[in-house]
Amino acid sequence: MTNERAHDVRDDAGAFRVARRAGMRGAPDPTSALGIAAVAIGLLVYFVSMAAGQGVDSLTSDTVLFVVFPLVLAAVTGTTGVREASVRLRMRRAWRRAGSGEVVQGLTGVALREGRTVAGYPVRTVIARVDGRARYIRLAFARADEAGRLPPGPVQVDLFDGPPVRGPARLRPGHGGVVWAFATRHGDLVVEEETRYTVEDGWPDSGGDAEPSTGPSTGPSTGWPGGSDGDGNDGDGGE
Repeated sequence: MTNERAHDVRDDAGAFRVARRAGMRGAPDPTSALGIAAVAIGLLVYFVSMAAGQGVDSLTSDTVLFVVFPLVLAAVTGTTGVREASVRLRMRRAWRRAGSGEVVQGLTGVALREGRTVAGYPVRTVIARVDGRARYIRLAFARADEAGRLPPGPVQVDLFDGPPVRGPARLRPGHGGVVWAFATRHGDLVVEEETRYTVEDGWPDSGGDAEPSTGPSTGPSTGWPGGSDGDGNDGDGGE
């Protein structure tokens, strides 16, 4: 019994490390945007100093353009870099909380049988009550064997950050070991009449995943495979 428990702990730690690597691999990197912003600020300072040395009377439209262009470039890339840095920092904090077991939100739901692939990553679906309403929760896994370790049926979903970061999640099924997903996102609300099951029953219909299957979407990276942040109608039912 002791050996089995030690083996389970090692498996859990290994699965966590694999999921964390996949999650941080999808994190936005602000280095490029901040680097361009720094260069633009340098050009701005240079052109402003040149214009100041020439005097107001000698200013031309070209001089104004040389000042405005790096100003706009610095503003755009600087804003992008700050936003990406903020997302990356939040993701790091979420993974630190996951490593120490600091759960932000716990959901009880039902794991559906069927899965799919988004941007090369296996994705499984759990139906859980969020704010009192049944909703699809999509979970991305680093490897197919990790997704396969989540059996269909009742499962506890532990989340370590809010929807803007989309992950990670610790899954504790009714039978089997702990499974780690590196990214999560909220899908559509469940329509009971269309899905042929109820969450209270604790098991989906034998027909498998009642969720409509759609392709991956594109957009700014916030940790979800394919780069979608799940905001708005992006073709995948994200919210």
